Formats: sequence, structure tokens, C-alpha cells
Amino acid sequence: MDLLVELLQVALGNKKELSEKASNEEWESLFEKAKQQTITGVLFGGIEQLPESQRPERVFLLKWYAYVERLEKRNDKMNYYTRNVMMRFMMDGFRAIVLKGQGNAFMYPNPRRRHPGDIDLWLTVPGKTPREGRDDIVKYALKYTPEAQVLYHHTVFDVLKKSEGVEIEPHYMPTWLNNPFKNRILQKWFEDQVPIQFENNKIELPGDVGEIYVPTRDFNITFQLLHIYRHLYSDGIGLRQVIDYYYLLTSKENNVMPEIIKKLGLDDFGAALMYVLENVCGMDKKYMFCEPHIKHGKFLLNEIMMAGNFGLYDPRNPYNIRENLIQRLYRRQKRNLNFIHFYPSEIIWGIYFTIWQRLWRVKKGYTTLFGK
Repeated sequence: MDLLVELLQVALGNKKELSEKASNEEWESLFEKAKQQTITGVLFGGIEQLPESQRPERVFLLKWYAYVERLEKRNDKMNYYTRNVMMRFMMDGFRAIVLKGQGNAFMYPNPRRRHPGDIDLWLTVPGKTPREGRDDIVKYALKYTPEAQVLYHHTVFDVLKKSEGVEIEPHYMPTWLNNPFKNRILQKWFEDQVPIQFENNKIELPGDVGEIYVPTRDFNITFQLLHIYRHLYSDGIGLRQVIDYYYLLTSKENNVMPEIIKKLGLDDFGAALMYVLENVCGMDKKYMFCEPHIKHGKFLLNEIMMAGNFGLYDPRNPYNIRENLIQRLYRRQKRNLNFIHFYPSEIIWGIYFTIWQRLWRVKKGYTTLFGK
């Protein structure tokens, strides 16, 4: 069995030890893979649980620990900013909940060892639907940052003006689908979720930072599946998001697939993810909401291991800082042809959505025809 898979299962409590002692070269290779998948903190927890005879040499262990220590400090900073950003939006009249990120970390046995990303929040305007409140949120963002990037579902700007390189993404819509017919169903579901999600579910952040509002578990089962699905073909997805989903599902037995997943046609993808959770994480079937799909699951697993965190290591999708809009569109669509057999609807409609969103942004004055 692959060393990464074995150690991950040890870290998650689904395996006692490795099948054999790893060499120094194997440990070095694993460390690089762990960084690509942004799971160094999780895997270090696995190393701590191994018998002394199976652990790597002390010098290498200290190197890994130093990396994890920096990760823990980064999480402390992210907790502080997440709380402050959420409170700032709420004080300025919006309702806000934290999507993913530090809201997922609390499910981990050691929240400080989950690799943090950006600060994503879902904002709504009291008395308005998400679509109706979008213009208010954009206007607010542009007041703080006139050059803020405005996209269909979110904007990007630093409301605190001092977040030290932490990207803040206020969402007016949690996510989307390229297929306009499926997306209409999805956005209606999000609209119906507003009274349930906002200001109802609190968690306490580590280190006495304070509380944040997060979505309910039921909401996250659908939303985070969508997040993995959309990122899979838009740029790539890594094991960090899979582990998030593992902890989400294993918090309760006998999960049932939400009806909205079936309505959106994502049941096959859900079954593919169950395959990955079973074969990589060692998840027991009592936590699954459907039977694993072997063919789809093997394809998904191969993509995860090849692309790494958000596709940054995908050899099929080399990013060129000098590429123009047309070149970027061509590069992404060329990569997406790999997915057309499994996800034809989203891939085919993706070209339409990309063009439509560009024209919508131009019409609104958020960009120029060939701008960012």
C-alpha cells in the first residue's frame, strides 16, 4: 500500500501502523507529496501515533515538526482574522457565516494542524435574497477597494486593510454550476437555506479568539460536495478537501444523500467521492450516504493525486503569468476535455458560462472585455 495512504489512515485512526518500515528516501518523497496535498499537519499526527520503530529519523522528524509549528501559528492568525472579518461585516449591517476554512478546522482532533486557505464568507443583506443583495455587497466592496475583483458569485477585497496577505472572499452566492438549468435549482436552494443558516450555528475558535457562525452540517454535506466537484474540473482538488469531507461525514452514522444532490445530478460524483473516502481514508461504509462507484472513483482519485491542492501541480495545466485572456481560456478548456466523459454537462456548459460571466461583468462595469 502507498505510504501516504497508510500514514493518512493511521492519522485518521483507521490503521494502527504501517505495513513496513519506510526508508529515508520514502519519507522525503512523502513530505513533498504532503505539501502538494496540503496535509502535512494531518500526516504528522499519524507519525506521532506510529510505533517508535516505524518513525523517521530524528533529524527529519524535527524538520517536519518545524513545518507543522509554522502551520499552527498560521492557523492562530487565521482564526483571529476570520473572527474579526466576520464581525466587521456584521457590524456594517450584513449577515455573515464562514464557509469552509476555519469553520472546517473545528471538526479536526487538532484544528491547528489543518492547512488554512482563504477566508470565505457567505454574506446576505437582511430582507433581500442573495441575488437581490449582490449589488449592495459589491458596492460595499468597491468603496473599500475600488480595484476589487467582482465575479458572479463573490468578490475579493481586504475589508480590514491589514490582513497580511490573507485573501478575503465575501460570497453573495456560496457556489454555482455552469449548467444554467441546474444552477437555477441550486440558487433557489441557497435562497431557501438563508433563514436556516444565518446566525443559528456557532462554534468556538481555539485560543479564546471567540465564536464564529458556520453553516449547519446538513448544508455542508451538499455545499462541500459541490465545492469539490466544481474545483475538480475548474483547476483541481487535493486531499485536504477530501479529509474535510471525511470529518464531516464521520460525525454521524447512517448518512442519507440529500435530495438536492440528486436533483443536481451529482449522485454519481457523490459515489465517486465515497470510493476515495473508503480507499484512501479508510472510511467505514456506515458513514457513507451511498455505495461507492468504482469507475468514477478511480478517475477522481487519479485526478486528486495528479493535480494536488487546487491543481497547482497538474502537468496538464501549466500557468503562465504572461498569458492573455484567450490563452487562459484555451488552456483551461483543453484541460477540461479530460473530464467530458464523466461530467459532460458542466464541461460543455462551462464555455457558455465563461463567456456569459465575462459579458455580465463588462456590462456591470466590473472589468473590460479583455481585462482580468
